[in-house]
Amino acid sequence: MLQIFKASAGAGKTHRLTGEYIKLLFGQPYAFKHILAVTFTNKATDEMKQRILQELYVLSQPGTSSDYLGQIMEFTGRDELWVRGRAREILISILHDYTSFRVSTIDKFFQMVMRSFARELGKMATYNVELDKDSVLAKAVDRMFSDLDTPESRKLLDWLIEYSLDAVDKGSSWNVKGEIMRLGGQLFSEEFKLAMEACGDSFEKSSVAEVALLKGNLKGIVDAFEKRAAALGKEGLDIIVGAGLSPEDFKGGSRTPFKYLGKLAQRSGNGGVEPPGASFLALHDDIGKWFAGKKCPAAIEGIYIPLNEVVGKIIGHFEADYREYASACAVLANVNVLGILNDIYARVLEYCREKNIILLSESAQLLNRIIDGSDTPFVYEKIGVQLENYMLDEFQDTSSLQWRNFYPLLKNSLDEKKDNLIVGDVKQSIYRWRGSDWKILGDEIFGQFREDEVSEEHLDTNYRSGANIVEFNNGFFDFCAKEVQMIYNDNGEEMQSAFASLPAFLYKVVVILC
Repeated sequence: MLQIFKASAGAGKTHRLTGEYIKLLFGQPYAFKHILAVTFTNKATDEMKQRILQELYVLSQPGTSSDYLGQIMEFTGRDELWVRGRAREILISILHDYTSFRVSTIDKFFQMVMRSFARELGKMATYNVELDKDSVLAKAVDRMFSDLDTPESRKLLDWLIEYSLDAVDKGSSWNVKGEIMRLGGQLFSEEFKLAMEACGDSFEKSSVAEVALLKGNLKGIVDAFEKRAAALGKEGLDIIVGAGLSPEDFKGGSRTPFKYLGKLAQRSGNGGVEPPGASFLALHDDIGKWFAGKKCPAAIEGIYIPLNEVVGKIIGHFEADYREYASACAVLANVNVLGILNDIYARVLEYCREKNIILLSESAQLLNRIIDGSDTPFVYEKIGVQLENYMLDEFQDTSSLQWRNFYPLLKNSLDEKKDNLIVGDVKQSIYRWRGSDWKILGDEIFGQFREDEVSEEHLDTNYRSGANIVEFNNGFFDFCAKEVQMIYNDNGEEMQSAFASLPAFLYKVVVILC
């Protein structure tokens, strides 16, 4: 089974995880060599190891009281004397082979797997892991600027000049190196990696000519839309002027919705055409909104049919093509950045190859490429150890790429009738900046395994906070969940279900606020 424990702060999830780990230790000799417990920080790893060893020591001492003694006796069907003797043997085995005591951070585990695939990655087994991605990025950007005087960098230089001019037009600094460094930081985000994966290898292989072609196609979309909008605006104005009127003669005077026709006729040419507002949309097929008096002036009534037809054409034009136009404008505004980022990314890869390093931020993606579509046991034959049980703590902070790497491992373990454990709380997901996706624990994980493979349990008793704090939080966050759901209005009860069990999470924040 895959056991999923959802527990808020203070609900004893670490206590429960420790108990489940110790139960597995009693399942077979040297079981600790085949269990992988994963956390997200070195501090959490040390605390979990210390807690497991401490509980084993307590269990091994006659006459001592342990919260887990009864559970182990029930699990093994043995008496207290046997359990205490076995606990001592397990403790000694772990201390004598501590490197096989696999309680690890998620990054450390990924690195262990990747080192066994150094050749496949094009690295020497002695490659180094680089934590400072900003330093590598800075070196790549410096190389890019130093090579701008070469003939092959001519188009890149044009992009940088154009990018600088755009920055000046927007009131920003013409010295764009700092901004390019900021944009280059997106190369290491998981969102960018997933988008790049969706593009296949077209991003890495895109050439200067292809970026230029894309830019030309986007300009064609923008120009065609704006020319059509300008023509319709001019047509409407011609009808009004031909009748001896001006837009101010209509209802609203200087603020009449018909002034929008002039905005269209004088299109900016810089992606500045805004869609019609609600007041302009209301003009269509409703002559009553065209004049202010009790009786429609003859001049307005005389042009109602042709002008109303133009209003309809404008509305139809925006309904049909504005989404594509706005998308083209958004991409066109950043297409130079695409070319620049492409060059920076190539230089980052080049630098990493030269220095025989792998960025820590790249680990999850590289490992995903290794195991994608492969036979999972093969991965573990390469690392020289057979892992059978997986225990994942703080699962709400798992990213999509990390989950892709763990999923086939859990699936293989379940197929072999082994037990696995996941502990987390979506309300405590705080690593969104690092790509964490709380929706995996929220609901997606339940659709990736059979119903008979997964059990879910909510730990709903708080052992850490006073009753008044718990009661306040339950009411406050239940209200907040409903408000958030109304704002986002997607996926039905998703937000409310995510905040369904509320035993004093974020209690420290509430205490500070009070």
